[in-house]
Amino acid sequence: EYRLEEGVLDVKLRHINPGDTLGQPLHFDVEGNLGRGLAVYLCLSKEWSVMYDGQLRVHPFPFKPKDIAPRYNRMVIFDPTFLMSRLMPSSSPKGGWWLCMWLKGGQFRPPQ
Repeated sequence: EYRLEEGVLDVKLRHINPGDTLGQPLHFDVEGNLGRGLAVYLCLSKEWSVMYDGQLRVHPFPFKPKDIAPRYNRMVIFDPTFLMSRLMPSSSPKGGWWLCMWLKGGQFRPPQ
């Protein structure tokens, strides 16, 4: 069970440039802001195709990284204190958009 405080702490609209060869660096979403609770990523690109790459890669330590394909309206929710993430390079000719939100921090309570 994960109990959150009410409200959204931060919102960003991330644009992936056409033909982005770098992607986004591997990072913790809580770096510099420990008030963040859950991270919410929403893909807003209708024209996206898996052949363009540009996946959201999450690193749930100590397990193997997992790639999540960017599909329109796909929402990914995770606790950023337990994994690192990055947006991978993309060959999309139009680029793409991700809406990123961070909910206020809360408390994790193991199931009883």
